[in-house]
Amino acid sequence: MKRITLAIVDDDMVSRSSIKKYLENSDKYEIVMEFIDGKGLLNWLKNNSVDILLCDMRMAEIDGVELMRALHLLYEYIPIIAISSFDDFYYVRGSLRNGAANYLLKHELTREYLESVLDKVCDQYNIHPSENRIYKKRGYVALCRSDFETSKIKTLCEQGILDFEFGKIGIIVISPDIKIKSGVNILEFKQDICKVILDMISQILGDKYSYIANITDSYNIVLLVSFGLERSTLIIINTIHSIASRLYRMSVRMLDTTLYIICSDTYESIESAMEAQESIQKKIEDKFYNGANKIIYDAVTAKIKYKDSEFERTFLDQLEFEIQNNINNVKKTVEEIFYKLEEGRYSQVIVRETTEKILELLRVYKLTDATMFDDAKLRMKYFDLFTQYRELVEDFMKKILTDNKKRYSAAIEAVIAYINNNISEDISLEDCAGIANIGYTVLSREFRAETGMRFVEYLNLQRVNKAKSLLIRGSISMKEVVKKSGFRNYNYFFKVFKDITGETPSDFLNKKI
Repeated sequence: MKRITLAIVDDDMVSRSSIKKYLENSDKYEIVMEFIDGKGLLNWLKNNSVDILLCDMRMAEIDGVELMRALHLLYEYIPIIAISSFDDFYYVRGSLRNGAANYLLKHELTREYLESVLDKVCDQYNIHPSENRIYKKRGYVALCRSDFETSKIKTLCEQGILDFEFGKIGIIVISPDIKIKSGVNILEFKQDICKVILDMISQILGDKYSYIANITDSYNIVLLVSFGLERSTLIIINTIHSIASRLYRMSVRMLDTTLYIICSDTYESIESAMEAQESIQKKIEDKFYNGANKIIYDAVTAKIKYKDSEFERTFLDQLEFEIQNNINNVKKTVEEIFYKLEEGRYSQVIVRETTEKILELLRVYKLTDATMFDDAKLRMKYFDLFTQYRELVEDFMKKILTDNKKRYSAAIEAVIAYINNNISEDISLEDCAGIANIGYTVLSREFRAETGMRFVEYLNLQRVNKAKSLLIRGSISMKEVVKKSGFRNYNYFFKVFKDITGETPSDFLNKKI
């Protein structure tokens, strides 16, 4: 579909992004180029034409009034719409005296207002969609995977549409660290973030370097930067680092969003660069364990090898037993599961499946409601960090522990927390009295009054519950079970276990197999 072509010259990236956002779905208007200063625009117009120009009035080097004067000397009939943050008389008079077709104030700009002004200018100058060709684009964004191929890029260069020298090429792959929030359209949010980052790239590279960019299906950005005939590899590598660092700082300052960036070495041809970017894209997946908020280098970063086998079922069996029997060890078992997942470098698919199984157990045993569970599953679809899964479950656990917590006095709460956190250690009434900052005889009396059990009965019950959950796992020796549950020796463990449960540890284990 033919559309009326527009170009923007404005050193304010936010302003350019807003105008592009307003017109991105327009059937009538298309923004074909943008510039941060008048010099770049004047050079581009030597080989290109555009239907309407939107020009900022206050810029470095050449302000809008001077630029309009120069444009009308060189290109008499080009319609110019002046845009500015200022509504003072100097800028209004200056733009109108130099032939501005209309005037827009940034702080009043809306989609409807912008389109109405453009429509008026089209009527005034009798502008209709034409076959304007845009030559020598310094920046090209491939909107789909098929446009980001070697043959397509070469064709655009041969046709004179893209100005990209096939000399030395550097690669930067960018993954925005998106904060996943409930109630937000995640896909739309990711798209908007990527578009603004592309605007930042355009601002940073300007007319100095030509580039090709692609937004991947995972909403990462692959950037190829041409360094032409530059011979010094050191200069190129330092420049790539400088571009990545500036982009990172701009993203933090303007979007409050950190970035995970991989910078490459240099490549001598478009073919080798395109092959390399495929490999680097695979490394961007390692952000999952490497963590967000980093600039790393492809040459010194090895690809993580992921484990795709199913996570050990016995850990989930142990967790289910603890949840089912209201054992206080649930939080620690969840922490151990995530420790094992991270240590084993399980793939994101396995981590997601395991997290869903944990949340499903919490839902089945009524520790969380279906709405929270469904919301969590939806959010997990867009996670790209291991810590996001762990923190999601931790948030669930905090809520569950808060909602289901028995209300004891501060002293007894402190003692129970100490027992739960140190169950494998030697614990005495005197130790706990020191924790509660009261005498041990007072603690003994108050503990029984509030819990309904003597201190030693409660302690032994928690130790036996811990032993049960470890026995469920099956992969731990009896010696380790005795040690981890805090018993001094096997004989004492056997006696206490049978006194409380009415069966031996072996009988209990055989029933569970």
